[in-house]
Amino acid sequence: MEKPEIAMEVNHMETTMNTLHPDTTTPAAETPQPNTASRPERRAARPGDDVVRWAEFRLALWIGGFALAVIISSQGLLYSAILDVQGQIADSRGEIGDLRGEIGILRGEMSVLRADLQRQIDELRVDLQRQIDELRLDMQTQFSELRERIVRIETHLGIEAGSE
Repeated sequence: MEKPEIAMEVNHMETTMNTLHPDTTTPAAETPQPNTASRPERRAARPGDDVVRWAEFRLALWIGGFALAVIISSQGLLYSAILDVQGQIADSRGEIGDLRGEIGILRGEMSVLRADLQRQIDELRVDLQRQIDELRLDMQTQFSELRERIVRIETHLGIEAGSE
């Protein structure tokens, strides 16, 4: 023999399984009417039907669940995009630091090159000045030799210097 608790539970389950939901079935006595005037009578017959129908409530649950899924997934996408951007920023900062180091090295090399160029320019100026001084001395020597020759030629020809 069955225990009374189990039998009561089975009866409750059979009743629940055999009872159809009011929104999905139409009772045999009630036929749907095309006009909307009969609806208030139908609503009055079922309590709670005047607020939201079961199908509308299920639809709202589905839409709410879908909206929640979309919001959570978009937050995940946004979070991953933020992490990607943060990684790119960190990489860029590292590259900028490397470039700053390279710029410092190049500045040092440029100052060494400037000093070397300035030294070469100074050496060239000194060398050029020495060559100019040598040319002046050489030209003065040649001019004095030429004067002496002209004076000898004039003396030999009998022309007085400065008479022309």
